[in-house]
Amino acid sequence: MLFPKILLFALSVSALSAAPKLRLAMATAGPVAVVTGQNGPVQIVDAANLGDGTLSLTAAASVPWIGASVGPRRGCALNGVCFPVQMALNTASLGK
Repeated sequence: MLFPKILLFALSVSALSAAPKLRLAMATAGPVAVVTGQNGPVQIVDAANLGDGTLSLTAAASVPWIGASVGPRRGCALNGVCFPVQMALNTASLGK
């Protein structure tokens, strides 16, 4: 019987090609009004995995006055489970 073997092979191939797919709740954060000499408000963008497999998130900033981190998972509208990507604006020491 050839059919069950072909079906089993097709299921195995689809399981091997599992890949995560990053989806963000929004593509930008801001604009943000910041008072000179104070830190700006924390900006949060929800990130979710809309694909198969496991999505491993890390966050890093390319400037020293932004602190980036990934918070614990929580419920959201994207797919039910999101990770908040938090950006702390440490702007108090910056000039105008």
